[in-house]
Amino acid sequence: AAEQAAQQTAQAKAVAEQAAAEQAAAETAAAEQAAQLVMVPPVWGGDVSVAIATLDSLGLPYVISTYGDNRYPNGYVSNVEPAPGTLVPRGTTVTLTVVQNETDKPRGPGAD
Repeated sequence: AAEQAAQQTAQAKAVAEQAAAEQAAAETAAAEQAAQLVMVPPVWGGDVSVAIATLDSLGLPYVISTYGDNRYPNGYVSNVEPAPGTLVPRGTTVTLTVVQNETDKPRGPGAD
C-alpha cells in the first residue's frame, strides 16, 4: 500500500510539474508576443527621411504614397497609417503619405 501511495504521489507531482511547465511556456509565449508589438510613432508633420529612420529603428517596413500640395515642401509627411499610437506587430507595413510637388515644369515665356 505504501508503494502504491508513493506511485500516486509521484504521478501527482509529475502532473503538477507538467502543468507548471505549460503555464510557464504560455506566460513566455505571451511575453514574447507582447515584446513583438510596437507602437506606430507620430512621424507625420516632418521630413520623410526622419520618418523612415524612425520606422527602420522599430522594425516597421514602410510604403510611400505621394501627392502634390503646394502648401507644404517636398518630403513632408502629412499622414501615417496605421494611426500613430496604434500597437502593431513588429514587421507591420506603415504607409507614409508624403508631399511630392512637381518641380520640373517647363518654363517658357509668360510662365510666371
